[in-house]
Amino acid sequence: MNVPGRAGYSLLGDESLEFWRGPRAYIEKRCVLYGHVFLGRILNKPTVFLTSSRAVKEALNEKSDNFSMGYREFMFELFEENLIFLEGDAWQVPRDMLYQVFNNDNLSQSMDICKQLISNHTKEIPLRIPLVAYQHFKVLTTQLSINLFL
Repeated sequence: MNVPGRAGYSLLGDESLEFWRGPRAYIEKRCVLYGHVFLGRILNKPTVFLTSSRAVKEALNEKSDNFSMGYREFMFELFEENLIFLEGDAWQVPRDMLYQVFNNDNLSQSMDICKQLISNHTKEIPLRIPLVAYQHFKVLTTQLSINLFL
């Protein structure tokens, strides 16, 4: 699959600084030159930019087998083998199972659970007293995880 743009050479072609100084200008300039899908070199790695919802939809649905998202190379040592890194046919079974979990009916029920837990949790937060936010969010996220996933 040929993507318009250029990745340049290692180190010499890196565009990270230009991107960091003005991400919007960087993307707009290349969209004019190459269109809504283009190649650049960020953090010394060839990077494909998808700058329209149509391009993202096409990449995720119609052309998902044409490229690697790069997550495996970037984060595998930290997270090891897991659902994020599945490729090819291996990802289809977990995706089908997760799709059933996240349908509209289940999402509505999950939102109700979240709203109730957050409401209850915020009532328990003391007013006008300094608190450690980490502890409160740890309790809330634990409650959310238990209620949503167990």
